[in-house]
Amino acid sequence: MIERWRRLRRNVRSADELRLLLGMCGFLALIPAFLKLPMPRMLRTIDWINRHLVRKPGRQETVIRYANALGRLHRWSFQDNCVARNLTYYAFLNNPDQPLEVRFGVEQRRAENGVITPGRRHVWVTRDGDPINETVVIDDYVLLYRYPPKERP
Repeated sequence: MIERWRRLRRNVRSADELRLLLGMCGFLALIPAFLKLPMPRMLRTIDWINRHLVRKPGRQETVIRYANALGRLHRWSFQDNCVARNLTYYAFLNNPDQPLEVRFGVEQRRAENGVITPGRRHVWVTRDGDPINETVVIDDYVLLYRYPPKERP
């Protein structure tokens, strides 16, 4: 227990970072409730949280570091859960100057007979079209939905 406290003091460098970490814990506790909502409503709710409850977006490196650390905890084990991880990124990194976009897609797999079949589903967050902290090759996925929706001409 004392070692965990020392690690926390070593990694949380300011009151703003502590506030960010506590906010992320609260947000992650709400993820199961968010996932019961229809997708557009869930994303609008998370957008509202970002605009009204997150005072200022966290630094990208700090948010990613905290999200990875929280993902290693048994309570919020979302290390392989792209939905929880990327919704957290969206809630705590989005800002009007550099807006983020949440994308939902499905992998295209080619069977031995050459037929393309759907594979695993994936969620990722992009800034100016570049994925944030993504280890999966996004080019293998067909985009199904994006939020906020792209403006139509």
